[in-house]
Parts: sequence; C-alpha cells; structure tokens
Amino acid sequence: NRKSGEFFSDDCMIKTLSSNTIDVYARIEEKNEGMVDLTVWFDLGGAYLSSQSHPEVYPQAVQLLEEYQLSVSTMAIEAEIKEQEGTLKKMENELKGLVKDQRNYEDEITKCEKKIEEAKAALVENEGAQKSQEEIIKKQKGVVKEVQAKLKNL
Repeated sequence: NRKSGEFFSDDCMIKTLSSNTIDVYARIEEKNEGMVDLTVWFDLGGAYLSSQSHPEVYPQAVQLLEEYQLSVSTMAIEAEIKEQEGTLKKMENELKGLVKDQRNYEDEITKCEKKIEEAKAALVENEGAQKSQEEIIKKQKGVVKEVQAKLKNL
C-alpha cells in the first residue's frame, strides 16, 4: 500500500518461525539521511509474533531481521563504493587531461622557443645583408655620380 507505506507478503514460508505459512507486514519510515526504521509484524495465523507469546520463536525472528539488516547495509555500502569509485575514475581522467594539456603547453613553448631562436638568427643575417646592401648602394651612388659627371663634362 503506497499511501500508508506498508508492505504485505501473503502466505510466506519461514520455517524458522513456523511450519505453517505466515503473513508478513512491514513499514519503512525514513529517519535521517540514509537511515530508516523498519517495523515488521509476523502474523502466525491468529496471533502476531511477540516475545511474550512466542519466546521460543522470537529470537529466530530477531536473527532473521538482523541478517536482513546486514544484507541491506552491505548492499548500501557496495553501492556507495561503486559511486565513489566512479567519482575517483572521473577525477583520474581529469588528471590525465591536465597532464596531457601540460605536455601540449610544453611542446608549444619548445616550438615557440625554436622559432624565436630562428628569428634571432634571421635577424643577425638580415643585419649583415643590410650592411652589405648599404655598401652596394654606396658604390652605386659613386657610379651614378661618375655617370652624372660624364654628362656634365659633355
């Protein structure tokens, strides 16, 4: 019954509690973060199981519920482990990406440093070429003056 939050199992065979079929009722109430209260009633067929009325069977019911609690707790912790492992895997993948980015940045720096060295060498070569060109221009100016002097002398 979803409205009341109650669960019902009809004609259950739980041999540790009874040789006959029994009806089981349960209610789960959420308490705190991740914690719940489980209340269970065992209808043995005319009477509900209690420590006063059924002292010989009651410990088996307690043991059954303790085993159930252990099983549920184990599943919850296993689910938490799986979730935390997923988070860890995401973090590890993020770290791999960051390491890859670092390598790319280092490679880019190396390429840029090489280009800078090449540009510096080209700059030195260019300065030499400018001086050489200035000498050629200076000589050409002399040739132009000589040719202009020839024209004046005519």
